[in-house]
Amino acid sequence: MLRTLENALLALLRRLLGRWKGPPPPFRRILAVVVAGIGDCLLATPAIRALRHANPEARIVVLVNRRVVDLFSGWPAVDAIVPLDIDLLLYDNRWGWCRPAGLRHLWQTWRALRRERFDLAVNFMHITSLRGAVLMGLLLKAVGATYRAGRDTDGRGAAFHCRVPEHWPGRRHCVVKNLAVIEALGGDADPGPLSVPISEEDQRAAEDFLAKHATLGRPLIVLHPWVSMPTDRHWPLEAWTTVVKALAAEVGAQFIVLGGPADRQPSIQWARSFKEPPIVAAGHLSLSHTAALIEKCDLFLGVLSGPLHMAAAVGTPIAACYPNVLAEAYVPYTDPARYRILAPTTAGAPAADIPPEALIGAAKVLLYHWVVQERSLLERLLR
Repeated sequence: MLRTLENALLALLRRLLGRWKGPPPPFRRILAVVVAGIGDCLLATPAIRALRHANPEARIVVLVNRRVVDLFSGWPAVDAIVPLDIDLLLYDNRWGWCRPAGLRHLWQTWRALRRERFDLAVNFMHITSLRGAVLMGLLLKAVGATYRAGRDTDGRGAAFHCRVPEHWPGRRHCVVKNLAVIEALGGDADPGPLSVPISEEDQRAAEDFLAKHATLGRPLIVLHPWVSMPTDRHWPLEAWTTVVKALAAEVGAQFIVLGGPADRQPSIQWARSFKEPPIVAAGHLSLSHTAALIEKCDLFLGVLSGPLHMAAAVGTPIAACYPNVLAEAYVPYTDPARYRILAPTTAGAPAADIPPEALIGAAKVLLYHWVVQERSLLERLLR
């Protein structure tokens, strides 16, 4: 019954906003919408780069969550960044947008987008609810985009003129789904790697952090055990404790714990439970500094999260625990030899079903292959 009602409303939305006759207009001003978390933004970078390649003379503006602006700053594929303060708009049980500060922010953002006079707006996010479909349609209509394109998740891209069907979560990788939108617009869907701009200042910040806190000559493992909510991606802290103690004892590894400002205090408390406490970087570094730090580490351990996709972007080997349902669509977008993804075989099972011994074994294999063997080869070459 509810699905029937949703289909009827989506059909109405398609009739009101999703009709287009004739060929699309020339794309001189383009809006790319990625109002999402760190991971989804990184997974959109190959498609945005392909969008630039297909429209080299166009002005491309990205609308992103304020938290991830660092990921696009200084990236030549985009000309401007418009941040949307999701934390402000969803404050106080999702009603922050009704408050004066929220309304003022919406007005300022709308004006900044409206004056761009976009020929094309492209959505690079999955839409998993009727509410999301309506909000996305109203957003792209309100900013005045002439032509609208995007991912048609289970029929919810009704407000787009160019709709690319997909199923959530499905088996196709998220990067491939984003590139399918570019292909539908007539562009070249050449995948290419994920992109994360790292400046010289970011490199220096990471080097200074390591010089101050880390010990040279030992395997350096960066760890991200936190998830933003207790979902099926969560892996128990007790299991992480087992992994850290085992790898410290068996390979002499030292650990850096990543996380946001909200993760800082829990990270400090957890670190105190060890004889040799991990280095706590949670809440200390910007996103670009974090990417530079991950690049300098020997291994990334974590769950499905934004920092994991950062590790894929910078080429750091990855061992991670995934829930069964997301094990195909969100694997690290990098050389398969550089990662080990552990996921339960039971349909719908959470990441918490994975035993610590499995992650310890995967970490040791990656460390041996990418650290021990590479260093041995380098030593032989330098003799």
